[in-house]
Amino acid sequence: MKNYILLLPTFCALFFSLYLFYKAKNKQNRFSILGSFFLLFIVVLLAMFLVGNFTSESNLIVNLFSLLFYVAIVTIPPTFYFYVLSLSDLTLKKSNSIIAKHYLIPLFLLIINLISFFYLKDVIDETENEFTLTVSYVMSYTNAVALLFVFPLQNIYYIYKTFTHYKQHKQKLNSVFSYNEGVDLLWMQHYIFGYVVFIIGLYVIQSYEANYTLMIVMSLFMCCYFLFVGYKGVNQEKVFFQEAQFGLIEEIGKEENNDKNKLLKERILNVISSEEPFLKSNLTIHEFSKQVGSNSKYVSNVLNTEFEQNFATFINSYRVEKAKEYLIAKETSNFTIEVISEMSGFHSKSAFNKAFKNIVGMTPSVYKKENSPL
Repeated sequence: MKNYILLLPTFCALFFSLYLFYKAKNKQNRFSILGSFFLLFIVVLLAMFLVGNFTSESNLIVNLFSLLFYVAIVTIPPTFYFYVLSLSDLTLKKSNSIIAKHYLIPLFLLIINLISFFYLKDVIDETENEFTLTVSYVMSYTNAVALLFVFPLQNIYYIYKTFTHYKQHKQKLNSVFSYNEGVDLLWMQHYIFGYVVFIIGLYVIQSYEANYTLMIVMSLFMCCYFLFVGYKGVNQEKVFFQEAQFGLIEEIGKEENNDKNKLLKERILNVISSEEPFLKSNLTIHEFSKQVGSNSKYVSNVLNTEFEQNFATFINSYRVEKAKEYLIAKETSNFTIEVISEMSGFHSKSAFNKAFKNIVGMTPSVYKKENSPL
């Protein structure tokens, strides 16, 4: 009865699955995908639990879950990948037909297993004939191929695709956001790593079924993994990279490229000096472009060509200049570094320290000590 330990991560997955499906009622795709991700784990863990604790010779439920195990296991990798895609609009929206192609293998396996299950259920008490043996052989062979060959290849492909997408996400951040907190998706590294450990653990458990200690370790790991991913997934907002369209395109469209860039550069500097938009900690290039009266694509191009900076570096340079004023001013001499970082528009103290040191070459504390009036 050792497999009862598997019920612990099963209940964790069930809780988050139900909660995420509840949150998905507002048509938020990322919640429904992550809820499905947890649901697939529930099927896998329940199958392992039932097969390990009950005889399958005459138990239809056990037989059914033992077949659904293979279907769920090959459905997890594409669902794992599509969840990461759902967290931002970095890629073009995929049509249902394109997404469906990724689930052809699970669908094929489901059809074979269901047909075999219902046929064998009806003939279970009859004398085995050649056709019955053929059905049983096809089902067993197909499931074995799915688990031993298809599943590993799927994981290699989708983990690679996930890392590639995550890398693109990181590269795009500084051109759109003036901050990283909540949009950098750093927890995706743990999401991917935990998934890889689970896959390895799944094969290890199957190979060393009698090792109760290993079963406990893997069950506790899965609980921690589910709690971490569930908590992060529930609180993660979708990251929007897509460019917003605003005016001024037609207004400057007749000018030469150089003249357009110079005009837009002047507008950017005017907005920076008069409105100080950099003091807003969650400023994006879309909001900034709206204040400038242009399009984020044009603004990004001018920042790259005229200022030779990306959006985040450009905005943080002004935040650092404002922070330098606060650090040495008598009126703010008693303010903490954290307060000054907030006043300067930084999203966090750690982001402030990092940006300040990159630009000035020293920490805010050292700068204050060296430049404060006596």
